[in-house]
Amino acid sequence: MLAVSHVAPVRADDTPAPPPPQHEWIGKGQAGYQDSKGNSTGESINGVLDLSRYDDDWKNALHAEGFYGKSGDVLSAERWIVNEQTDYTITSKTFAFGGLRFEHDEFDGFVYQASITAGFGYKIFDTESDKWTVQAGAGFKR
Repeated sequence: MLAVSHVAPVRADDTPAPPPPQHEWIGKGQAGYQDSKGNSTGESINGVLDLSRYDDDWKNALHAEGFYGKSGDVLSAERWIVNEQTDYTITSKTFAFGGLRFEHDEFDGFVYQASITAGFGYKIFDTESDKWTVQAGAGFKR
């Protein structure tokens, strides 16, 4: 059983969230680079990308992140994660979802992990400033 909950405080004066833009990708991203020199040298690169697309009753959310680091000439970190979830709106508060996730980490107990999930979600709060969504479902992880 898979359960995820996003919690945020609620205020009595919150207005309903405005409808998202339709039929176009929206998102945000960030990237970083660090280079250090001294008694030892090190460098790292990281990045995160979050994209969403709303098509009437469908929502697609894509999350990708990566981290790569070296200490001297030795690789010290390498992690890549890609997660995609598709939601289908049943009512204004309920939805069905399906998701895929892939994680590759050279320095974890598992070199790679992949999973597929499906289930239902409920929006407890969905205002412009606060959101609380719970999801429950089942999945397979390798």
